[in-house]
Amino acid sequence: MFIREPVLDENDESRFDYPYGLGFTTQFYHEQRELMDQASFKALYMNEPIEREGLLYEPKELRRFFELPEKEPDSVLAICDTKEQGADYCVMPILYQYGNDFYMDKVIFDNGKVETLEIRVAQVLVDRKVRMCRIESNRGGTIFAQNVEKRIKELGGEPTSDLAAAVVKGQDVQTIFSSDATAEDDTIYVYNMLRKECAENGDILTAKLFDTIIEEEQAHMNYFDNVSGHIETLGDTYLSKIAGTSASTGGATKGFVLNKAAN
Repeated sequence: MFIREPVLDENDESRFDYPYGLGFTTQFYHEQRELMDQASFKALYMNEPIEREGLLYEPKELRRFFELPEKEPDSVLAICDTKEQGADYCVMPILYQYGNDFYMDKVIFDNGKVETLEIRVAQVLVDRKVRMCRIESNRGGTIFAQNVEKRIKELGGEPTSDLAAAVVKGQDVQTIFSSDATAEDDTIYVYNMLRKECAENGDILTAKLFDTIIEEEQAHMNYFDNVSGHIETLGDTYLSKIAGTSASTGGATKGFVLNKAAN
């Protein structure tokens, strides 16, 4: 049995605003609705998934270019959402900045082997003379970044790398998964802010690209949040069940409850 409960009631008020600052306020959900497109908000918060039909990008909405401006760009940027295992994708747009305009001249969208992607990402960063690249720090992101850095050096580049935040060691497993879920939630918020900025400035192409990325980040957050909840409820029993499974645990393998029922 599934319980379907939208976050806003018939009066457009939060159903989950609790005393003492707990839960989520009506203002919070209204802000999320302003930041997100209608389809994503209804799917994620109102339990009303909408099938996206028709062309993903309407021709009249696109801002196109045939060649980059002749002058030197102010910067060349990249953001890399790394791939883990299974059917996950590595996504990395290359953006040429000219003032307040960003030209997306290259995008890696590949679900190949991680080792192959490390080579490809490094080559593109060198070929495009990228000045700054931010690589997602998920379970495999740090190793991915280190391997990309090594390959850039092999290609004659001189990369420097810094962690976006200090590494915290010695955390228990539940804290790690809970922290990962929070980080994904923060990332989704930032991506929604960027999407809104793109939409308000008529850059529908980039806005819809953010829609795709946000959906992927939401899947990551749901996974981390789900595992954290199972650990809190079932403790070591659940940990022992998932220990030694593949990195794609959760999407491709049987869940704990299903295995329990089968036994």
